[in-house]
Amino acid sequence: MSGLRWVSSTGLAIGLCLALGVSAPARANQKWLPIHPADLALKNNPASPGSDAMILYRAETLNEQQHLRSEYYRIKIFTQTGKQWGNVEIPYEPNFEGIESVVARTILPSGAVVPFTGKVYDKVIVKAGGVKVYEKSFSLPDVQPGCIVEYMYDEPYDPGEYISAMDWEVQRSLFTREAKFVFIPITDPDLVGHGYYGWRILFAHGPERPTLQGDGSYLLVVHNVPALKTEPYMFPKEMIRERVEFYYANRGNTPTDKYWKQKGRQWNKQLESFIDRKRALEDAVAAVVRAGETPEGKLEKLYARAQQIRNLTFASSMTPEQEKQEKIVANQNAGDVLKHGHGTRKDINELFVGLARAAGMDATLVYVAPRDQAMFMPQDEDADQLASIIVEAKSGSQTFYLDPGALAYPFGLLPWADSNVGGVLLTRNGGEVIHVPGEDSSQSEISRHTKLSLAENGSLSGTLEVDYTGQEAALWRQADRNDDETGRRKDLHDEISGWLPSDATFQITKLENWNDTSKPLRVEGTLKLSSPGNKVYGRLILPLSLYGSAVARAFTSTQRVNVVYFHYPFQVLDDTSIQLPFGFQVESLPKVAGVPSGAIQYQIGASAQIGAVDVTRKLAVNLIAFPVKYYPAVRSIFSLAKAGDASDIVLQATATAAQK
Repeated sequence: MSGLRWVSSTGLAIGLCLALGVSAPARANQKWLPIHPADLALKNNPASPGSDAMILYRAETLNEQQHLRSEYYRIKIFTQTGKQWGNVEIPYEPNFEGIESVVARTILPSGAVVPFTGKVYDKVIVKAGGVKVYEKSFSLPDVQPGCIVEYMYDEPYDPGEYISAMDWEVQRSLFTREAKFVFIPITDPDLVGHGYYGWRILFAHGPERPTLQGDGSYLLVVHNVPALKTEPYMFPKEMIRERVEFYYANRGNTPTDKYWKQKGRQWNKQLESFIDRKRALEDAVAAVVRAGETPEGKLEKLYARAQQIRNLTFASSMTPEQEKQEKIVANQNAGDVLKHGHGTRKDINELFVGLARAAGMDATLVYVAPRDQAMFMPQDEDADQLASIIVEAKSGSQTFYLDPGALAYPFGLLPWADSNVGGVLLTRNGGEVIHVPGEDSSQSEISRHTKLSLAENGSLSGTLEVDYTGQEAALWRQADRNDDETGRRKDLHDEISGWLPSDATFQITKLENWNDTSKPLRVEGTLKLSSPGNKVYGRLILPLSLYGSAVARAFTSTQRVNVVYFHYPFQVLDDTSIQLPFGFQVESLPKVAGVPSGAIQYQIGASAQIGAVDVTRKLAVNLIAFPVKYYPAVRSIFSLAKAGDASDIVLQATATAAQK
């Protein structure tokens, strides 16, 4: 996908439909650059020895005047593994953009050229929340170590009624020896406001910067850009990829300190107009709120009422005929939302503001920069950064940040990407830059309750109950919202089975509270383990924890390039009770050094009961980001957790049991 960001007059990221049947400009003068003999003879990447492949040269042109992005890649293959780069996959969103004029070829080590004459395939790779992402894919011929593969294509897009913000994705998954980027901006002052546009370069690895050319275009040439390394628990790639972002701002010479006030005043005027339906809102409040309720209780009921609106943002895509059949029409105001019973995420949040105000409470919108996409930089005066909208509501001395338009999120919980972020609060006097606070680990929890019986042969059987709360529950409910119960059970079964040893069998018997977001999402089932421990000289040896930690397994490498990044603070709590067979008793229990406080906490312990062993365990991550310099400490704690989980419980057979 190209990384287009679509900017409306409100500064929100929105999607625009690519007009079907309208052909984009064909690639003009398709020409391959000459191949240097030294590149054909190249056996390795001197700047990064041992690489499977590298980008020798890349060229990208963004032409805002023609609404066209053109790409050119030349890749050197070094190893058998590197042959994968001969299988080209180009994701795109058909509602926004297309992939056209694909040409490709393979240059063999001998210098012989093998043109690509095969088929370009088109398939859906993502289908969620009413959004479809497609992929153009093709395989170049005769790819082998030592060869060079080349391809180029056009990516036309339709800006519709809006001005688009563009970017150069400078960094890729392969080391890039040289790349050239050209940006041809819109120059019409009627479209760009006062003709102002800016750029920002993020995560640059070299000194190169875009330069303005005599024809009004921008040029950037970079060299030796390292590959974007993929590691577990890192920032989303699109956030940390070296890139240059161009943006347009309709601000003229407005000083920075006044820009957000003006934007906020503009957005607040739109909000006031949308919720200017006093009678309809008061009637809706009277239907759900009772006299004498606390302000917080009122807010909770109004939140629930707003969530009753059918959320079109998370609905499956509909054809115009389906929309007509289901009477889907655009809402012009909050009264329409109540009348139609459907709305977008923005409609629902604006309705909630109107309901709260009609109930006599203080509420407004906050435009935020979701941290799965961008980091808010107010000084850039780019409203396109603020791609999400949440609600600030006050109840006495308490301030709540809420998002009823985010499907499956209960009162008091924001989607993780919209918490601990910067944003702009709307007031009558204009926009105010604020920071939306984050949450603590207790708000997102997986709690596992295990009751097992141990047989003399070392097998275990019993029950397992898992409670998901906070983000853990909301993400499941949102991801599987279109699945039936069979599909939901399968997905949850697969996750839970992944926690367990390979010889474990888990079967779900009950799934509760899927639609009740005020309660934990509960999974109950039966659990059997054929041989979790070892039987040695009349003793049974069991691991202290039956559940492996995927997080702990992710930090085995001694080196780290990227910041360690968790989407949200979380904790995992375990209580396990194991009933012992007749004639067995506890010989020894391990004592594991824990980390009871700090940014990452780990504690595990066991106690012997009459005929039983009880184990409790806690793993909590209280911060979301750990710079690379702290990676040794992070790795050390998770290594401790991994070793602690594998510690031994030793059970001894009494004489009576040994004689059996």
